[in-house]
Amino acid sequence: MSDHPWMEQYRLGELSRLHDEARQQALRLRREAMDDFWRGANGLLGGAALAAQRAAQRLAYRLQRRGVRRPALPAACP
Repeated sequence: MSDHPWMEQYRLGELSRLHDEARQQALRLRREAMDDFWRGANGLLGGAALAAQRAAQRLAYRLQRRGVRRPALPAACP
């Protein structure tokens, strides 16, 4: 009798096949999870970039309306 009663139900070849199937399923699920993660990350970063761009445009417009000019760059040293 085996230490594990469930092993008596399966032959070695069938256990090997089930193990291979489980590994393939785990690889597939891992790939899907990584795809979902990067899709979500790209969406968040894209949204943040658009928000930052809009904020920068609004700031530039306000500064332009108020007549605020950029400080002149210092002359290059000879």
